[in-house]
Amino acid sequence: MTTIKNVLSSTVSNAITAATRKDVGARKAAQVAYDLAIKEGHHWTQWIAVGKEHDGHQSTATDELRASLQLARLKGMGAAIVKLANTPTKALSEARKVEKRDAGKLLARYMCADRDAMRLRQDEVYRDSKSKKAPQQPKGEAAAPATAKPADTTKILELLNQTAKKAQAMESPDFDVVALIALLAKAQQIIIKH
Repeated sequence: MTTIKNVLSSTVSNAITAATRKDVGARKAAQVAYDLAIKEGHHWTQWIAVGKEHDGHQSTATDELRASLQLARLKGMGAAIVKLANTPTKALSEARKVEKRDAGKLLARYMCADRDAMRLRQDEVYRDSKSKKAPQQPKGEAAAPATAKPADTTKILELLNQTAKKAQAMESPDFDVVALIALLAKAQQIIIKH
């Protein structure tokens, strides 16, 4: 029978501290990179895949820019991943194919996170839609009476929220989490408006 400890050992504590420090450092470094990209004239729509659209906005990326954005992220993932990404899939073992597919999924998540972080800095309407603050009532106007939502509607909203949280918590999903969350948010807006 294992004994449950009530205090972390210094080894575990130091490991958690180091992981947190790396995470905080990575976030700060990403913020600096986004701000620098904006200063150099880049727009968030350049992070949308070439010839595609996202949330009603068309990509402004070129093939060369897209390749350089992906290469920058791949280099950050390590030289072995860069080499793997440049190796034809046919030349890989089954295990390496899985590794390449997983690296591709991680790259896609990075690219989506970069796009969204850039958009938060450049698109005021998008930034306001992501704000956690309650919308402010204009002065002098009376609030419209709140209408109670039926229990079924409330349950659907709760399920949509739970689905979004579960998707964000997945380690390596087989789908685009950012796209799913955007669609779930649109579904919530449809329900709330009616």
